[in-house]
Amino acid sequence: MLQSAAYASWFEDNLRCTKPTFLRIASLLRDQGVLFAAAKVRQHSFEKKVAAALYFLGSTGGYREVGGAMGMSRSYVMEITTEVVRVLRAMAAAVISFPRRREDWDAIESGFAARHGYPGVVVATG
Repeated sequence: MLQSAAYASWFEDNLRCTKPTFLRIASLLRDQGVLFAAAKVRQHSFEKKVAAALYFLGSTGGYREVGGAMGMSRSYVMEITTEVVRVLRAMAAAVISFPRRREDWDAIESGFAARHGYPGVVVATG
């Protein structure tokens, strides 16, 4: 899946990001020390585990649905997601920032409207 261009839309539809963005997120999580050691099954790649966590975070389904889609057990998806969220929480202050000036908010709003066609919005989650 990571090597095939045919799956580009799968990343956007299920992980809510492009394939290049996913690969950057996976690299960042690896650099931040995500530990999947507690997960007993070693047959899945690091990237597939990150994909399972992002799939869960970006969907309305539960652990069972994600497990079925990714070929993992529900409890395994829970372990993986818990670890990814732990690392994301620890690094949030270093990577999330908000504009301090009105002009900066306006620039973000204009950019979002130009890209997605929704005026008056600065961020959206799926």
